[in-house]
Amino acid sequence: MTKERICANRRELILGGTAAALVPMRGVAAPVSEIQRLYAKWLAQKEAYTIAGKGSSKAFIAAKAAGLNPHKAETEYEAEFVDPLWDAMDKTELLIEAEPADTLIGLAIKIAVAFWIEGSFDTAAIASLQSDAVRALAVTQHMAKAV
Repeated sequence: MTKERICANRRELILGGTAAALVPMRGVAAPVSEIQRLYAKWLAQKEAYTIAGKGSSKAFIAAKAAGLNPHKAETEYEAEFVDPLWDAMDKTELLIEAEPADTLIGLAIKIAVAFWIEGSFDTAAIASLQSDAVRALAVTQHMAKAV
């Protein structure tokens, strides 16, 4: 039987300890915050929107194959199925944006929602993120001074 020695440098220990603090413990149910509940709702809406969006191209292809106006079919499909989902996502995004992020998870949710379309962002969402980050930094600095 061979004995293996486990070696780690200080950086690995610090990073590992930091990462371990972010991993939820099994058997310990953390309360779900309002921002987490809204994010779960938003993810479900986003999934439905993605699926509905795929149907848009299918409507185009089917209309074209049937000799109908494919652009009209696609527009009608989107108005009935895709646009309402986009509107629902937008409303949920506004609720997430308005909810204060008091944790790292909350900030991560706000970032994920603000930047979900690559290369675009909502100015109001960025302002909300900035105010939450400034507030989190102030709390962190206050806690550091108390130690």
